[in-house]
Order: sequence, then C-alpha cells, then structure tokens
Amino acid sequence: MSDSTIYGGLSLAYPEGFREMDEAELKQAYMDDNKDRWGIIDKDRQIMFAVFWHESGPLISKMAGSKDVAKNNEKGIRRGLKDHGYRLEGFFEREIAGKKAHGFRHALMIQDKDSVSEVVTLKNGRVCYTFYYYSPRTLDSDNHKVFDSILDSVRLQ
Repeated sequence: MSDSTIYGGLSLAYPEGFREMDEAELKQAYMDDNKDRWGIIDKDRQIMFAVFWHESGPLISKMAGSKDVAKNNEKGIRRGLKDHGYRLEGFFEREIAGKKAHGFRHALMIQDKDSVSEVVTLKNGRVCYTFYYYSPRTLDSDNHKVFDSILDSVRLQ
C-alpha cells in the first residue's frame, strides 16, 4: 500500500499498481483547468480514482451539507455527460473517516465502453472533498472493492 496526504489533512492509502496522475492527465480526464485535485490510475485494473476539494466560507459551509453538494454534483455531471450515455443509478449514504458522506452512482460510456462511476462528497469543517471512481462495468465487481478499500483508508486530521 502507498500513502498520500492530499489537502487539509486528508490522507489515504491505495494498493500497489496505482500511480499518481500528472496535471496533464487530470486535465484530459476532466476537461478543465481545476488545480484543486489529485488522482491515481491503475491501467491494468482499468480504474481511476480522484479527489477534488473546495474550501468554503463559514456561512456556506454551515448551510450546505454533503447531501446537498452530492445532488448539485449530480446535476452538473448529468449536464456535462449528456452526450456520453449518462444514466443515474441512484443516490447513497456511507461513512468515511467516521463522518457521514453522500454520493451517487451512474453509468456512462468511456471510449465506447460501458462504464460506471461513483461520486462521493465528504465535508470536514469548511473543506468539501469529492471522491470520483471510474471503472469499466465488466471489471466493477473487483474494482469497486478497491475503491471501497481506498475510501475506508481515509483519515482526517
């Protein structure tokens, strides 16, 4: 396992076979210039995992919970992926680092492959973290276990 500290005291562990993505790869994958992100990829397993973060002002951070952020993320992703076969598969709640997190699962086409993704939002004080997981559907049963293990390893300071 490799360990990384991401931002604001969030650290996590990930299995061998992953490597950190550089800015050019992240820009290509997400088609934007956001610098507040970190990602890893395992080309053999065909799995990608990324963390984005945003620090809000005190008022906004008290008003919007992770469930609200997850619903807003879903709306934006649905719009952005409308030409990629986007299909919502459902919302869910889970625990990460002892805190309640909210997310959703969806399907999409990536390079003509039926793929799945989960987007999970976790708030820690004024910082909102969003975790992204992508996998071909045919490999999801194994890859999702890896994703869960990464989320289970998250620690917050």
